[in-house]
Amino acid sequence: MIIIIDSKKAKDSFVSLFQNLRHNSASISMKLTLSGLHIQCMDKSTICLADLKLDASWFNSYDLEGDEPLNLCVDSALFYSIISIKSEDQQLIIKKQETNDYLEIEFNNLINNSDYNKYFKLNLIDNEYEEMLFPDVDYDAEFSIQTKNIIQMFNQLNNFGNILKIKCNEETINLITEDNNTFMKININCDDLNGYSITEGEDLELNYNLNYINKMCMLNKLTEVVEFSLSKEYPLKISYDLGTSSQLLFYLASTANS
Repeated sequence: MIIIIDSKKAKDSFVSLFQNLRHNSASISMKLTLSGLHIQCMDKSTICLADLKLDASWFNSYDLEGDEPLNLCVDSALFYSIISIKSEDQQLIIKKQETNDYLEIEFNNLINNSDYNKYFKLNLIDNEYEEMLFPDVDYDAEFSIQTKNIIQMFNQLNNFGNILKIKCNEETINLITEDNNTFMKININCDDLNGYSITEGEDLELNYNLNYINKMCMLNKLTEVVEFSLSKEYPLKISYDLGTSSQLLFYLASTANS
């Protein structure tokens, strides 16, 4: 198996993805197929799941060297530490020989003398890959918003409480948090959103852990727009469209209404 990433934008996105995923799980299981890379990781409290799919075309080069799926598991913090030392003018190469129990990770110059070439070996972790399947469901409400705007909102809300209450109807969306001493509400006019749909006559009120949502939304380097899908019956879904049939999804279970 060999994967190559040349472009600065793709390298920055790849590093940003794993910077976030390492906060979700101490280890990351990867499934590589002819169609691309698939990662799922659950946090230790089992309320938040990350689901990442990178199509083979997302990479500059993607060669599985066979038809059979390849399952790999790495220490998430160590993997991030290695790939984060990338240089702008170096290509990132990730290799796995059939007989090796480790990944080979290389940084090679695209421009002469731009930096020193670097080589790593990262031992794999024994772990069985159990893929969870998510059926297509109809959500009660969906809205998309500029990533930088929602990051700013959640950062501000996080100063005044740990639980985020999302209230929405056909006219508006309210983001609310409070503790024993403070209350904060942000009113989002639907006309200010990139997109918004809600079941006719619906009036939603759902609670989520704000610390988790903050971590799931610190990905402004990936895409300018993020989409939220809400339902009284299903976990919150946060979606990032990475282009070329690639996406990052987060699923977060709601907390009890208070």
